Amino acid sequence: MYDKKIKRILDVSIVVYGHSLSEIKSVLESLILSSKHAQIEALNVRVLDNKGCFDVKSLEAALNNDTFGFTINFEHTVRHDNPGYGVSNNISIFEDSGYYHLILNPDVIFDENAIEVAISQLEKNSNCILVSPKILDSKGKVLSGIKQYPSLLVLVLRFLDISIFNNIFRKTLNAYSCQDVLDSDLITSAKIASGCCMMCRKKDLIEVCGFDEDFFLYFEDFDLSLRLGEKGTIYYNPNFVIKHFGGNTGKKGVKHISFFLRSMVRFFHKHGIKWI
Repeated sequence: MYDKKIKRILDVSIVVYGHSLSEIKSVLESLILSSKHAQIEALNVRVLDNKGCFDVKSLEAALNNDTFGFTINFEHTVRHDNPGYGVSNNISIFEDSGYYHLILNPDVIFDENAIEVAISQLEKNSNCILVSPKILDSKGKVLSGIKQYPSLLVLVLRFLDISIFNNIFRKTLNAYSCQDVLDSDLITSAKIASGCCMMCRKKDLIEVCGFDEDFFLYFEDFDLSLRLGEKGTIYYNPNFVIKHFGGNTGKKGVKHISFFLRSMVRFFHKHGIKWI
C-alpha cells in the first residue's frame, strides 16, 4: 500500500558522451513536464558526462527553473576516463538521496502522464521493484523494451539482423522480445527490462548494489534486471509511454561491436549460457 508520508522526490541519472545541448534539452523538457503532471516535489537530475564536454550551465539557463513550479536540481559529474555506463549510473544511485530513481538514456521523450503512471505503480504495489515502459520509435511503432532470458542463437540473429534468418526464426525472436505481451497491451510481469528507462525505488537499487561495474556497455541492464527480479517483480506497463531513438548494435562501429561481444561473454559466464 502507498505510504502517504513518502515524498515524491525523483533522482534521474543520464549518462552522456558527446551529446549536444539540444538533444538533452528535449529529453529534459519532456521529463520536467511529465514530472510536473505527477506532482513531483523535487526533481534531481544528474548528468554524468563521460567525455567532459557537456554544457550544463547553458542547459540550466535554457530550462529556466523558475517557470516549472517545483524544485529542480542539476548536478554535472565529469569523468574524462569514461568508466562506463554502469559505473556512471552508480554514482547517482549511491550518492543522491531521492526516494525514487529513474535510469534514463539521453534519447528518450516522455508522454505527459508517463511519470505519474510509473510512480503510482510503485506506490500501489510493494512487490513491484521496477516499472518498464511501452517504447515507441520515431514513427510510433512499438519496440520491445522487455525480454526473456537471451539465448546465444537469438543474440546472433539480432546482431546480424538478416531478413531471411529473421523470417526462419520469427517464432523464436518473437518469444524472446515478448511480442505476445506487447500485442496484449496489458500490465504484465517481465524477466528483463531495457536500461533506456527504468523506474525504481532507490533503496531497491542500493540493496542489489546497483549496476555490476564490470559491464562497460551492453548487458548491464539485463544483469541488473535479473538481480532485481530476485527481490521483487518487474512490470511492463503499456500506460507508461516513451519514445526512444536508439540504434541497432550490429549497425554500429567496430568498437561498439567489441563492447557488445565482451559483455555478452561476461553475462553468460555470470548467469549461464542458453544456446537456443
